[in-house]
Amino acid sequence: MNELSQTTGTDSMRPDFLQAGEEARLFPVLSDNSREGRALSILLATMRFVPLFASTLLAELGHKMRTRSRLRTYTEVVLTQEIEKHGGLRPDGLLVVGMSKRLQWCALVEAKVRGAKLDNDQISAYLDLAKANGVNTVATISNDFAPRPNHHPTYVGRVPSGVSLVHVSWTSILTHARLMLANDMFEDADHKLLIDELVRFLDHTSTGVRSFDHMPASWKGLTASVMAGATPHRTSDAVKDAVASWHQETRDLALQLTQLVNAHVGIKMSRKHRDEPKKRINDDATELCESACLTAEFSIPSAAAPIAVEADLRRRTITVSMKMDAPQDRVSTKARVNWLLRQLRKSDPDSVHIVGHWPHHPPVQATLVDARDNPSVMDRPTGKGNGTPARAFTVMLVRDAGGRFAGSRTFIAELEDAMPRFYEHVGQRLKAWQPAAPQVQLPPLGDVTDVNESSMDGKEADSALAE
Repeated sequence: MNELSQTTGTDSMRPDFLQAGEEARLFPVLSDNSREGRALSILLATMRFVPLFASTLLAELGHKMRTRSRLRTYTEVVLTQEIEKHGGLRPDGLLVVGMSKRLQWCALVEAKVRGAKLDNDQISAYLDLAKANGVNTVATISNDFAPRPNHHPTYVGRVPSGVSLVHVSWTSILTHARLMLANDMFEDADHKLLIDELVRFLDHTSTGVRSFDHMPASWKGLTASVMAGATPHRTSDAVKDAVASWHQETRDLALQLTQLVNAHVGIKMSRKHRDEPKKRINDDATELCESACLTAEFSIPSAAAPIAVEADLRRRTITVSMKMDAPQDRVSTKARVNWLLRQLRKSDPDSVHIVGHWPHHPPVQATLVDARDNPSVMDRPTGKGNGTPARAFTVMLVRDAGGRFAGSRTFIAELEDAMPRFYEHVGQRLKAWQPAAPQVQLPPLGDVTDVNESSMDGKEADSALAE
């Protein structure tokens, strides 16, 4: 393949600060116990040989590859500028992007597999090492999940100026690869083969790639105290751990949906929450303490509306929903409900509810079964303004998890069953209302005087038409 031939010979892109390090190999010669080294070497080598895959992952890490840029990848690196208080640092990997002999961007990489956790002190040391050597970024890879790459799932320390800290999960990398294969994005057969083999490798249980599968140990106690009527404090360890785990689980859910629909599914959040991860954590902790709920919204391309998920600790329910505007060209609530029911005629009605919304009035709710039997159940009660039709509808699946809600693993299992089920039976069937295209307005008959143009010359015909 072409990219292989370009990497042989002298490495003109080797940075000056790299004292030691081997180019990443597709077939690394490592001990059986070096699972992390093997996984990272294979990943970095695949990125080096498949530019489209590399540019996709680098964009997630915060660097946009230029057309003529080249990527070099190294493992077991030693940098020139050591840090006195952290002697003998050997980052797992190094990414170097450059054009000819000019360095454009580089990142140190630290990887963990299976249940191994990223160490706060180690990350801090790598950040200092990157600062001392002029490295732009420290990137971590593990089975932890981050809502966005700049929202690190474990590190809570200082990040030096001029250096960024980003994180990506193995599952996210695997999802990107699967998505590219599913959408047949590779023109080069060799590139497609390499990505197919990478997916096969990462998908095998021996590699140690895992999805998020449990809430923290304090989850059971937290749910029990809320059920008993207590209001937890937002700075308590139980609340902070619950919110951090919820953020990881929502990212994993987004990746699962991405693989389900073969299109990128994102987590909706405000600009402040995107830019300030700590504010998002604090706001979600406050929401949990005040409403006893954990919430998230997901954006699916071309879907009728975002999908909202709510876990209610007090009621022990999981609710998945979509809210959409009612069609404005129907004059009654019954007609608008029928418009919605036609879209849901093949949906499984189990635990599905419909809520009608009016401005300045309480909503009306009914099960999908009852609405099918009698659409009038969605009408507002008699009284002033009863003739006003519903302005919007929420379709939701409500899962009463009962005792399984308090289990750290069974809660995740319930959530990861409810979300795809809702989208399969409801979400993918809904279409947002759009007004009809404007029609050509023809003048009424008799407004234009018939003119026999054949009996006139050109000027007479123009004059007659003008009149």
